Amino acid sequence: MEETGYVSMEVPPLPYFLECGRTVFEPGGQHPARSGVAVFDLLVVDEGVLYMGEEGRQWTVGRGQSLLLLPGRHHYPFKPCEVPTSFYWIHFDAPGAYAEMRNGEVAWADPRRVEKPGWHDWFAPRALRLPKSGPVPFPEETFRVLKELYDASAQGRFASFWNDQRRFHDLLRLLELGRPPQTGANAWRVAERIEAYIKRHYAENVTNGTLAETLHFHPNYLLRCMKETFGCTPLAYLQRYRIEQAKLLLATTDLRIAEVAERVGFANAPYFTNGFKRETGETPIRFRSRFRERERG
Repeated sequence: MEETGYVSMEVPPLPYFLECGRTVFEPGGQHPARSGVAVFDLLVVDEGVLYMGEEGRQWTVGRGQSLLLLPGRHHYPFKPCEVPTSFYWIHFDAPGAYAEMRNGEVAWADPRRVEKPGWHDWFAPRALRLPKSGPVPFPEETFRVLKELYDASAQGRFASFWNDQRRFHDLLRLLELGRPPQTGANAWRVAERIEAYIKRHYAENVTNGTLAETLHFHPNYLLRCMKETFGCTPLAYLQRYRIEQAKLLLATTDLRIAEVAERVGFANAPYFTNGFKRETGETPIRFRSRFRERERG
């Protein structure tokens, strides 16, 4: 089975479950070809072998293996099943941005973003990392959750909605926890140390050199760890976190723009204003005004 990295999804908001099924093919049967399907399609084979392609790439998915097909892409069988084959399929969606990562680099990205009202999203998101393909982790538990989702599909959707979402998130947790590290040594642990340092010291002069000296890793390794875990560089994460802290101050205090800039680590007000506008699409003054108008109703 081709090694293809993983799919990184910006969360929150979390992906949500839509529907689940189980398909059985006799020899000669094959998955239908489809284009433009607007949801993720997770295939997990429990017997036999499935031969699937996506945008010119091909996977032979055997028993106990999975393949995650992306929205809007051309999916097709590249040959019929040769033995009796059965597999679970799960359709789900993820409202945030996502990208397919190979060897720590972005191979393809969907630029979607979510417009979240209010200021309750003022924290830096993390990346949910799901394997593009490969053996399912913790097979016994994974197939138990799949069977529960499939069995629940026979019930009314209203009755099973919350349990379906819970089971689906259990499945995502299993898939993410079982994904082998791409950079060779607990990259996510290193990235979490970078994240913790940034959150403690964002108002200070944080540089790649500062992080390397503090965490005792080469800057290039820190960059790879952050890209794999959060989908961005350390300094991009720092910029985003500073902007989120600035939003909080703009909405809850009467500090001047220059004071807000200084408190969140920007060298001067013009640099802060330019960075804020690039990140949010509006100036700090406009953000504060819009927020207060909304608060007044």
